[in-house]
Amino acid sequence: MHEVTQEELLDKYMVQSERSKVTRWSRFVSLNDGDGEEHNGILTWDANDGYSMYWWDTSPAMAERPEFEYVLDCITNRGGIPTYGDLSDAGMDGA
Repeated sequence: MHEVTQEELLDKYMVQSERSKVTRWSRFVSLNDGDGEEHNGILTWDANDGYSMYWWDTSPAMAERPEFEYVLDCITNRGGIPTYGDLSDAGMDGA
């Protein structure tokens, strides 16, 4: 079997596509209180599953509280919590 070429594909099909959308991302995160308490891990977001935080070592106590991952995302992505109007720009459509 030979590989598909661009010409072969376009001869058979009209190809259409939407702009790329982010459906999943990961970000390395490090929390340090300046007094020796440090926590490192990966914050992920998935369009189907929402946020997850995977710690390489111990997690901070506040990591168990509601909205922790969301607030961490806001701090590491934009520097603050977005307003309602910003949510549609993040692909969340007001959710």
